[in-house]
Order: sequence, then structure tokens, then C-alpha cells
Amino acid sequence: MRSAALPIQVHSFTTGAKDAYGRPTKTWTTPVDKLAYSFDPGGSYEPFYTGREKVITAPTLYAPFSLQVKAQDKITVRGVDYEVSGDPAYWQAPSGAEIGVTIPLKKVDG
Repeated sequence: MRSAALPIQVHSFTTGAKDAYGRPTKTWTTPVDKLAYSFDPGGSYEPFYTGREKVITAPTLYAPFSLQVKAQDKITVRGVDYEVSGDPAYWQAPSGAEIGVTIPLKKVDG
């Protein structure tokens, strides 16, 4: 069995106090130290927006099944903050044994 050795930090998404328009603000909890298996830096792309230069990076994190995250949580890997992009995929063997989780991440610059 492979052991998780890559240090990461998980910031869980939560709603905060209401803003001036009565809408809850987006906030994240204090980071919690966890371990992951590996990090695929993925690729990046530059969507075309008139008057704006934007770069979107889409890496993938591989972690133990026990790592519970959800869309909008943030994960810090190697000092860089990424947002969980979509639902993580939890993997189980046909016997029902827990294998791991694949977590799609995203970082937007610009």
C-alpha cells in the first residue's frame, strides 16, 4: 500500500457574514495540514477575453480516500493556493476497499 507523503493544506469553504446587499460572503476556514499521494501539475490555457489576459491552470491532486473535500474548498500545494474545481472522484475496488480520491484543482491568474 502506498503511503501519503506530500504535505498539503485544506481550507474548507464556508459562508461568512452578510455583505451590504444581504448576501453571505465567501470565506474559508483556517488551513488544516493533511497528506496526499501525488500532484499532477496539469496544463494551463489562456482563454480569449477582449482587454484581459487570463491564464487558467488545471492540476490534479491524488490523495487518500479519507481526505474529504468539496467544490469551492481551497488546497495549498507546494505553497500555491488552488480551488477545488468540481466534485472529487472517490475510488473503490470491486470488493469495496477504499483506494483514493482524485481532486480536480484550478488556479486563475489575470
